[in-house]
Amino acid sequence: MIIRYIYITENAKKLASRLCFDELKNEKINGESLKGKIISYKDFKNKSKDIFDSSDFLVFIMASGIVVRSIANLLESKFTDPAVLVIDELGKNVISLLSGHIGGANEMTNLIAEKISANPVITTATDINNKGAFDMLLKYTDAKIENIRDVCIDINSRLLKNENIYLYIQSEYINILKNYIKGFIIIDEFEAFKRKYKKNKLGYSQERFIIITDRLDYIESMEDVLSEKMQSAAVNDMQDELIFRTQNAIVSDMKALFMQSEVDSVLDKKIEDELIILIPRKNVLGVGCRKQTDSKLFESVILSYLEDKNVSIQSIKKLASIDIKKDEKCILDFSKKYCIETEFLSVEDISKFDMEYEKSDFVKNTVGVYSVAEPSCHILCEGNIITKKYKANGITVSLGRSK
Repeated sequence: MIIRYIYITENAKKLASRLCFDELKNEKINGESLKGKIISYKDFKNKSKDIFDSSDFLVFIMASGIVVRSIANLLESKFTDPAVLVIDELGKNVISLLSGHIGGANEMTNLIAEKISANPVITTATDINNKGAFDMLLKYTDAKIENIRDVCIDINSRLLKNENIYLYIQSEYINILKNYIKGFIIIDEFEAFKRKYKKNKLGYSQERFIIITDRLDYIESMEDVLSEKMQSAAVNDMQDELIFRTQNAIVSDMKALFMQSEVDSVLDKKIEDELIILIPRKNVLGVGCRKQTDSKLFESVILSYLEDKNVSIQSIKKLASIDIKKDEKCILDFSKKYCIETEFLSVEDISKFDMEYEKSDFVKNTVGVYSVAEPSCHILCEGNIITKKYKANGITVSLGRSK
């Protein structure tokens, strides 16, 4: 991750050097090392947009007014802008100015303040009220949702008003989220969460329900309950109109009298993000396959494997294989279709781990290592492989979860 320290005065430059080469030199953020660069304010002004867009963190060591005026025309979104911090040149105060949650400015502010014994200044409402924040759940699960801005505002504002927001977290993800769930009502058991949600009358409650899981059975079960509730809500709301249209006739299928567009309109009004399903994108795949494997066959094998392991395809963030497969159409087609990142590893990288897994002399003679899928997966998930590898039709796949 790129962190740039921007200075004006000599005192500021000394503080930037201290942070870059001493205090934060070996720190990691979300498992990634920090790459520090020190630049003058003059150089920043000359290339402000390029520097802004290519940074993860910008630490300005100067007056906050200068910073605000310098970056005002660069801002786009709290979900894409880098984290911006301001420190006075004597290092007395560290201010989280921009992208406090998603960008990580609040966490970096606390880290720097601790390192240099400064006063951290954080102004986000959820933090100062000792509450969790929905955008922090998004950040640490890397889940994707629609209407992200509106949902974040809705959930965070409800947290601040102490409204009921029920949260179920699959056990494997509790540790990475435990620091960001204050104010949520935690339900430990999935079935208890489901029962609670089923009792809630769709569209008439201020309560919200959030489930964080990559399990197919849980996701499908909640979607089924939501569908039932939506259909029931649509029918109930249409009863008065139904009586008018049928002139009190007895009708066995009320929905049949309405255009689907009318039903959809009611459902859109009712859902109001009452149930939010967050699928963490923390799972990774290591794969191997024969040359020119058919794309449909490759997709079918992978999806069948994930279904058998009860894991949603939407939870797969990254896929890895050996670099000789970097142009393999089936891998590229699959990754593109499901928006999965790819990484192609060298023989040297894979050979560091291939002896730890089942070995194949044929694979060794063909590509230069004893196995591909498992050691590739091992590298992506730092050894946290969660199922045994699977082989079918010349395709091998291994599943892991990032720590």
